Amino acid sequence: YMNIQKRRFLQHQITQEKKQALNYTEKVAEEEEEKAPEVDSAEEEENQPSYNPKNLPTGWDGKPIPLWLYKLHGLGVEYKCEICGGTSYMGRRAFERHFQEWRHAYGMKCLKIPNTVHFRDVTRIE
Repeated sequence: YMNIQKRRFLQHQITQEKKQALNYTEKVAEEEEEKAPEVDSAEEEENQPSYNPKNLPTGWDGKPIPLWLYKLHGLGVEYKCEICGGTSYMGRRAFERHFQEWRHAYGMKCLKIPNTVHFRDVTRIE
């Protein structure tokens, strides 16, 4: 532990001596370098788009969700609802949830059909 502190002290001392020996233009250039934000390699990886060859939807972390999870939730299946103005929903869960949304309720109201459990799976206008 003492060796580490001694090494840091000596490095600090050397850098201070170098700074005192610099002329005005070198000092200005060094100050600009210190002011410039340094980007870590971890930050660079976050800013780059992730590899997504199958165009899977992204999760909460911005990375594509695993393929097995995509298939498990049926996100490759598209469900359409004519009552909602031809809106399509990806996955059964999103489709089931849309029956409680305002758009479907308004469409049912316009058709003079009560938006109850009995008419839950009504999605076509014929």
